[in-house]
Amino acid sequence: MPYCPNCGAPVKAGERYCFSCGTKIVPVGESAGQNTNFGNPEYCEGCPENNTNRDDERLKTPGFGSNEYDRDGYERERMANTDKSELDERNRRVSYDSEEMSRREGMARDYESQERYRRGEEMAPDQPLPPPAGVPQEQIPGQIPPQQPPVMVRVPAKPKRSFLSSVAKILEILVYLGFIGAALAAIYLLYQFADSIPGI
Repeated sequence: MPYCPNCGAPVKAGERYCFSCGTKIVPVGESAGQNTNFGNPEYCEGCPENNTNRDDERLKTPGFGSNEYDRDGYERERMANTDKSELDERNRRVSYDSEEMSRREGMARDYESQERYRRGEEMAPDQPLPPPAGVPQEQIPGQIPPQQPPVMVRVPAKPKRSFLSSVAKILEILVYLGFIGAALAAIYLLYQFADSIPGI
């Protein structure tokens, strides 16, 4: 089994990069200056002489095109041009703060689990929790609000009609009565003259 020329870690056959330090491994037969002393990186030809700075070297990941990525997956150029506060904000988004963890009460998602965690006690699942201070009973999810008696709503009376609207209503009624009177008069005349009209 070959070893990494930089850190001395064992490397599986066919791997092109060291898993622990990211040094490129040249397979046997590809290079004339191939290191044959894998177990002793001090005598390695072409290896960095100062092996103490290997944590500062970044892992080059194959398959990402021409971009070089560090161990965390960020592009080197982007990290160099990025403000320190922006990098801190990115890291803060990824990991939980101790304050945020205590606020979330140990990742408890529902209200009952949070209450159990705060009190440090186990409660029966069918036992309802008391409402928190300042929250009305109707706003607690999962509980049926108490029934209240129906409230009688007073319907306002219709407003009184003005004089003009009253006159218009009377005229409308008279027009309907006129049509009815005209229809009755026509029927009466038809019966009066029905005997004099031949064929009826």
